Amino acid sequence: MMKTTAYRAGTALLFAGALLFSGCMTVTEKAGKLLEGKFDRAVNRYRSSVPKGRGYQVIERAGKSGGGLDILIESMPAVTLKASLPGPEGNFYLRSLEYLGGNSGGWVEFSLTLSGGGNFADRGGGAAGLCLRPPTEPVVIAGGKIRREGVRLSGEEALTALNNRYERIQTLAAWMREQRTPEPAAEDPESFEAYWKPFLLPELVPRKKRPRSYEAEAGGPWVTAEQVRWNTAYTGKILPEELRSLRDSGTLKRDWEECRDWIFLVYAWDQVFTTLETSTVEVRKK
Repeated sequence: MMKTTAYRAGTALLFAGALLFSGCMTVTEKAGKLLEGKFDRAVNRYRSSVPKGRGYQVIERAGKSGGGLDILIESMPAVTLKASLPGPEGNFYLRSLEYLGGNSGGWVEFSLTLSGGGNFADRGGGAAGLCLRPPTEPVVIAGGKIRREGVRLSGEEALTALNNRYERIQTLAAWMREQRTPEPAAEDPESFEAYWKPFLLPELVPRKKRPRSYEAEAGGPWVTAEQVRWNTAYTGKILPEELRSLRDSGTLKRDWEECRDWIFLVYAWDQVFTTLETSTVEVRKK
């Protein structure tokens, strides 16, 4: 990320205050309000003409860093794609995926370097065409911070925790993709949660939403972790051996509550980028 250490420390305090006192905005919107204009300034803003939540936005920035493009996928509000400014033919390269996700106990942020590029070309009349050149691939988490229940992790400590979580998420998501699931489960984080949370974490949802297979294993045995009694018989029934300890230890609960959107992103990576990689999306100046 292009923030200095000192500035980001101060920003974190402001951001925490915003979390406490602004009720309706998403965490990404709150952070955007606090950070807007502090780095590269927005020169042009574009948006696709589709229903809100299903489209794309592009913010063209200029400043001391040389500027670049911010590409926002509206179905993934926790994510911003950072790209270089387009060249004469409209070609750009992707720099990173910036993730900022909030939860009841704090937030998680990180910068994931990307391999890939695309094209953003003027079409006249205030319109432009946006597309990505496949494949868009993650490379490495370059840095980040975690705020959890008043404890803040940064530097190498945060990087270690983020990479450990990333490994867990990748293992979980790979297994999830192998299961037969309804197509809407990969459309957006809310649909993803509606399908997967009752299946993976039935102890955390109302009884009427629990799968029948959970009720069939109602006798346990049980283990308590993260203040929840986990049905280990159900764990053994639905998960492969390498994932069972994540559920029974409460680690899956913590990962889900703190980073549901991150899990969705890894799970639905191909679907998230399909439209931009297979067609050119028209966006217009706002």
